[in-house]
Amino acid sequence: MSRSPRSTYRLALLAVGLSALLVTAGCAGSLGELGANDGGGDAAKLDSVPASAEYVGYVDAAGMASDESLRSIVNTALEARGEYDDEAPADIDAMFEQAESDSGLDLQKVESMTVFGTTADDPMAGSGTSAVILSSSYSEDELVSAMEESDAEFSEGSYGDTTVYSYEGEMDSGRTLAVLGDGEFALGDRSAVESVVDVRAGDADTLGGDLKSTFQNTDDDGYVRMAMATPTEDIAGEEVAEDAPIDTSTLNTVEYVSMSFGTGDGNVTTTVNMISASESDAKQTYDLVDGALSLYSGMGSDEMQEALDAVSVEQDGDTVTVTHSDTVENVESLVETMYGASVGSASESGSASESDSDSAAVSPVTAPAAALA
Repeated sequence: MSRSPRSTYRLALLAVGLSALLVTAGCAGSLGELGANDGGGDAAKLDSVPASAEYVGYVDAAGMASDESLRSIVNTALEARGEYDDEAPADIDAMFEQAESDSGLDLQKVESMTVFGTTADDPMAGSGTSAVILSSSYSEDELVSAMEESDAEFSEGSYGDTTVYSYEGEMDSGRTLAVLGDGEFALGDRSAVESVVDVRAGDADTLGGDLKSTFQNTDDDGYVRMAMATPTEDIAGEEVAEDAPIDTSTLNTVEYVSMSFGTGDGNVTTTVNMISASESDAKQTYDLVDGALSLYSGMGSDEMQEALDAVSVEQDGDTVTVTHSDTVENVESLVETMYGASVGSASESGSASESDSDSAAVSPVTAPAAALA
């Protein structure tokens, strides 16, 4: 199988992307017959995240990839996709094999990822910075070899005492990979990667304050954990159509949002926390979310109603918590139903583009998560 040229940065982060697929599948709902997490994967590398970070996240990739219930959901999605996409992998193992063939990297060597970054002051004028701290069993030679095989343009150099590889292609200018040692790498925007090196060398402050504590207050057994500071400008009204049936302006009082996703007590659970400036502000946020759930409770398909029924909301002081929990059978049924709807839509339109097919492949597993939005 020939491989077309692609960016080195995307190759190096391919493991991140496929793990994100598992994250998406997991966030889609809850799975039955599960015990607690086995603790696989490393803890979040908060001591390597700079104080300037505005969001931080963690993915236990090894734990997710070995979770049989999550694998079952992804296999259901791939099987449903295969009904109209002859090139779709047959199952998750085939997906990993195809990815390794394309990239030259064994994705199952990824153990965990810690993600952080900043947002742009003006999103219309530019983007923020971001990086991933990758914990793996990769050697430096393995990553460099994959980079060379992709025909990427890069140069080797150093930043302080750390070896770095800088991408020089037009599409990847400014992207950097830093070799941190013991299977750890930092990948991302040059300034973000260099900040990791500075923190680890003691030349810059590490993450602290409310963002760190918000992250630490998420479920420490979760496969996925994240926390972010919300934008300070008034954006809620811009994100919702003017004729929306609910007033979302109260969301501007939310200062931090956190999320965790994990397994336990026979379920997989996704929890979203919204922390407001005060208890009274949180009460308004609670009323908004609870009202939205009530508003949409009588709309949509039976499968979507089941997904909404699995959502609960509660308030504790300045924090509103939205939780989604469901069984693997319900999630797989929703996946199959929505794939069927995608196939029907494609048939009516006559044909679907490859990009549309890719979008359809993701939509079934993201739909229940959208109920939490």
